[in-house]
Amino acid sequence: YQSIKAFNKLSMFYAVQGCTSKLKKMQGISIDLNNRNDIFENSLLLGTVEDRVKLLMQSGQIALAYISAKAHNLVDFVPLIEEEIRNREIKLPDNFEEQVRTRVGKAK
Repeated sequence: YQSIKAFNKLSMFYAVQGCTSKLKKMQGISIDLNNRNDIFENSLLLGTVEDRVKLLMQSGQIALAYISAKAHNLVDFVPLIEEEIRNREIKLPDNFEEQVRTRVGKAK
């Protein structure tokens, strides 16, 4: 998979094998190549929510980044995302906070 540059398949192989050190290397390669799909996939496989939230912010998915940060209690990211929402004047539903709390409660 490495020779044909099928990095997503190689990442899945490392994840199935439980080789997190090599999976972290694949995450680094994905970041170097700026391959957003592979960055997101590797962050899911590694469980690195911070990388996922950063990627969602960079991709313009502010509301999704906010929900992810709130759901995983990333207190460092939530204020930054809230500020970005205000700066971009993104309109969220009136009961958005309640929906987030309800869904986070169900996930636990």
